[in-house]
Amino acid sequence: MNNGEYQFNTTPVTEKIPEEKPTVSPKSKITAIILCLLFGHLGAHRFYVGKTGTGVVWLLTLGCLGWGALIDFIKLLMGKFTDSNNLPLQK
Repeated sequence: MNNGEYQFNTTPVTEKIPEEKPTVSPKSKITAIILCLLFGHLGAHRFYVGKTGTGVVWLLTLGCLGWGALIDFIKLLMGKFTDSNNLPLQK
């Protein structure tokens, strides 16, 4: 401030706008249901949604002897199955 004059800062203000996190998975529920129905014993639906660790377990144990695939199928039908980011699947 010189002689009562004001100096303004002309540097643009760049505020970081927080990124909106998705509320729903980009993966399709219908696709996951079909994969679980046809190849659930091989863990195809788990590989599809990004759960590769449990997908390998399903692959090696034939879907936990079928029980795990059945439980996943029921969860998919009820809308309780999530992807690897814990997001619900698209309808």
